Amino acid sequence: MKIDSVYLIIYCYSQLTNYITTTSEELIQAGDIEGVVVTGLTTKGIDLFETAIDRYGDIQTASLVLSYVMPKRFRDRRVEDWVEE
Repeated sequence: MKIDSVYLIIYCYSQLTNYITTTSEELIQAGDIEGVVVTGLTTKGIDLFETAIDRYGDIQTASLVLSYVMPKRFRDRRVEDWVEE
């Protein structure tokens, strides 16, 4: 019985990981900034904001949101450029 439970947990985790990866890629491609809930304020989140800026031109929102993690947690030249604009 325990082996079945472990298999189920691993299978569900694998499915969830695939779902989150696929969903985050779709959100990044769409430039949907609500997708930051899925991507977080990470490099994937920066990719998301980059697409949103390209699509909608809203540099101000991206700069404001990402200034919370830059440069405290990591550095990304794109964000530095947005803040300077």
